Amino acid sequence: MTCRKDIPKYVTKDRTLRIKILDSCGMTCTFCHNEGTPVAVDNIHNYSSNWNTQGKSGRTSIYAQTNGVSFLPTLIMPDGKFMLTLEKLQEKFNFDEIHLTGGEPTLHPCLPELVRKIKSFGLNVGMTSNGENGEKIIPAVAKEGLGKINFSVFGTTGEELMLVQNTTCKNPSWGEAKIKSLKKSMICAIENGIKVSVNIVILDSSHINRIRNLLSDFPSQISIRIMRSLEIRKEATESIRELFHEFGAELVTYSITAGVSDERFEYEFKDKRRIWYKKLRNVRLPETCKSCQFNNDTDCHEGFYGLRLYKDHKGNYQIGVCIQRMDLCKPVDEFLKSSLAKEIVRFQNNEFHRITEIYKRSDIKCPLNLKQK
Repeated sequence: MTCRKDIPKYVTKDRTLRIKILDSCGMTCTFCHNEGTPVAVDNIHNYSSNWNTQGKSGRTSIYAQTNGVSFLPTLIMPDGKFMLTLEKLQEKFNFDEIHLTGGEPTLHPCLPELVRKIKSFGLNVGMTSNGENGEKIIPAVAKEGLGKINFSVFGTTGEELMLVQNTTCKNPSWGEAKIKSLKKSMICAIENGIKVSVNIVILDSSHINRIRNLLSDFPSQISIRIMRSLEIRKEATESIRELFHEFGAELVTYSITAGVSDERFEYEFKDKRRIWYKKLRNVRLPETCKSCQFNNDTDCHEGFYGLRLYKDHKGNYQIGVCIQRMDLCKPVDEFLKSSLAKEIVRFQNNEFHRITEIYKRSDIKCPLNLKQK
């Protein structure tokens, strides 16, 4: 079913660089992709690419055994080498935003200084966080100019959180403490003028109650973005559809980021609360992805999601373009001279112009097939 033609449509060009600033994390989520890299603490002194994915930490990286990754991630410090690397990438791709990932970025020992150094380039800075350590560090990073935090919510109660953890800890108080820290981190961010959004992954219908809890028990200022599981996509989509029917959702705005797979639909519920449904488009790099074994509707989970910067265990910076194909990672200087870098710049420019023209003269298809008012 097509939706109303008067729905506002926003097309922007991808100008974001994701940086994995560390690998440490205090959670053991069963579905974590860890930005495509192995869990460093479980592979100390193991540089053979035969990665240990069942280590003592309990953490996982769902693609590390099959994606051809050849390095362990290490801590990125706000030093001269980092600044030079960022300057080279900025000159080539004209980024306007840096998004910090991990691991858990709030565990980084020099996070405020890192934010300050990035801001010195005139760039916006955001990060993804699970909220476990945020209250301690958020005031300092807000002072240095951190603009937004995307909180990844893996459960809205301690019991829910424990269900998606590999940890051997079965004490419910562990989960409850993590949820308490998450809520405190959200409130702290809001009080310090940071834009707060929530990313929550829906696996199946048993997860619907998590959205109800987010709406009723978490700060009302948060922007909620629902995503379906990368692996269990059909059942996840049906569950989101069921949820939106329940709340009488109506599609009100549409946003697409040209050049990457990010696509978002904003829905308004009957109580006027708005929620985003984040859907990954079927975006492929024309040459690089053409012969890839995952280039089909089933096996390619993320599409081309943008550029990621890593620091490997030898102290070198590498650029990645796909968490399922980490064999495509290249050292930064090599990448900048490569045909792959040229392909990405050309593709993103072309897609921005193509999509802009398409949405000037077309309506938007509602991805959840909801009846519109």
